[in-house]
Amino acid sequence: MLKLYHFWSSSCSRKVRLCLAEKGLDWTSNHVDIVNKRDNTPDCYVNLNPNGFVPTLDHDDHIVIESNIIHQYLDEASPKAPLRPEMAEGKARMHF
Repeated sequence: MLKLYHFWSSSCSRKVRLCLAEKGLDWTSNHVDIVNKRDNTPDCYVNLNPNGFVPTLDHDDHIVIESNIIHQYLDEASPKAPLRPEMAEGKARMHF
């Protein structure tokens, strides 16, 4: 089960939501109110992500933080609809 802890207007959270949609993965949304700190208070959330930033992905109790690392993790953990090229040359180009 994929659980995403995110904030609706965070650009990093948006990147991960787009990745999940592009790969066609089912996931559960957990809103973290980083502005008002009402839902998932910082004390609770810091147990998942010590940095206190969003997004955080929980994949069957395996925690992944940082949007770019989450992208890479999702692409490798779910090989259907790959988002990154397979060849080294293509991988190098994707960073530009």
